[in-house]
Amino acid sequence: MRILVLGASGRLGRHVVSGLLDRGHSVRAFIHNENVLAAHAELELFRGDAHADTAVSEAVCGVDAVVSTLGSAAAPVKDVASSAIQNLMPAMAASGLRRIVSATGSAAWRDHERASPHPYLLARREQLMRVIPELVADGEKHMSLLENSALDWTVIRAPLMQSGAVSNYVLSAEPPSPQTTSTYLAVATAMIDQLDLDAWMGAAPFVW
Repeated sequence: MRILVLGASGRLGRHVVSGLLDRGHSVRAFIHNENVLAAHAELELFRGDAHADTAVSEAVCGVDAVVSTLGSAAAPVKDVASSAIQNLMPAMAASGLRRIVSATGSAAWRDHERASPHPYLLARREQLMRVIPELVADGEKHMSLLENSALDWTVIRAPLMQSGAVSNYVLSAEPPSPQTTSTYLAVATAMIDQLDLDAWMGAAPFVW
């Protein structure tokens, strides 16, 4: 497949790109700032801003699926993930695309979880809302937009990620403890796997 990867030069995105290339896919890497990706015959660089609907519309042309690793941690405006989804929904519809796999933090809850959240989810959210509330809100908004769209979506909710060579992972509807960590490689592997699976379509599992 030809896959559009948003946030391709980020710490998670670069693992997604390399993993897709290793599996024989072609990648269009959507990059906003510095390119850290090694040249590859099946890698196309696309420079743009996820806030710009024209750039997003151009980027989705000719691809088979979308993977978004966007986050607002280093952005001056903390709405990158949700703004990208707002631009992606009409662009994907116009191109006949349906499959998107996205990522957010394990502190983000879905709309239906607000009334009675799992204790681990509540604890993790309370932790992060004290220090990075805008990031949590952006992740939740992007997830809500997908949930109410016509897309075939999956959102992987990841705990604190670290560097490492561990690629094994667990996906679960139940959140892990607030102290749980994972590796960028494991989360990237989980995201890539979902492109060929539908068990978690229309769902937002936790990964660790």
